[in-house]
Amino acid sequence: MKLRTLLLVALGAALLCTVSCDKDKKGFSGDPVDLGLSIRWADLNVGAIVKDDAGSSVTYDEAVDYAAQSKKWSIPTQQQWEELLNTEGVQVQRTLDPAGFLIIGKDGMSIFFPGGAYLSSTPSSDGGIVYVDMAFALTKPVFRSSSNKSDKFCVRLVRK
Repeated sequence: MKLRTLLLVALGAALLCTVSCDKDKKGFSGDPVDLGLSIRWADLNVGAIVKDDAGSSVTYDEAVDYAAQSKKWSIPTQQQWEELLNTEGVQVQRTLDPAGFLIIGKDGMSIFFPGGAYLSSTPSSDGGIVYVDMAFALTKPVFRSSSNKSDKFCVRLVRK
């Protein structure tokens, strides 16, 4: 009897994961936040449940595949990242607990980026991957590049 109960519980958990994973593949369920920029940024990372959660770490190819399945959201370009981080009137504040960056838009709306490496859809000059380093930046996020396609990144999506 105990074995049967355990099997039913395991089957139910597997079914629940399958349903929630399929839902995630069909589209991102985050909310867009208007920071007074040309695009709106998602309120949380892909795979995150709460705003200070780093969410899923994915390779570039996995992120491109995921974004291709979404009709409304896309991976931000380097230009969109630069607009977010360098527009006058937008505040970029380092936080320690939780570690990351709070971005406050021109209109007072804000989003939080947990520390990590965030993917850009713009390829680097050598054909590698451009990403925004929010893990080791002391005062402001910095752009870096990697030629390793198996590196894993956090993903924050954008939409018009």
